[in-house]
Amino acid sequence: MRLVCWMIMAVLVLTGVPAMAQVTVIYAGSVIRDADSEPIGPATITISDGRILSIAQGHQTPTGEARVIDLADKTVLPGLIDLHVHLTGDPGGDFW
Repeated sequence: MRLVCWMIMAVLVLTGVPAMAQVTVIYAGSVIRDADSEPIGPATITISDGRILSIAQGHQTPTGEARVIDLADKTVLPGLIDLHVHLTGDPGGDFW
């Protein structure tokens, strides 16, 4: 009986199906792509698995089931991350 259970578990693990990528589409009023160039807008930003796939002029209709975020009245700066981090987790105190 144990052998049968182990075989069933092995089959289930080995036949796993990878999850489909979550696609997010952002409609932006304007997009700053480069510090040396003027902002573009309106634009559509397509993101899959947390990575920017494309930045296209105009608001384009997403294909398939995509999560849509409407920032049509905002300026977007893709790829910006928060570099201000407190690694100690202690809001006060002497760190030196």
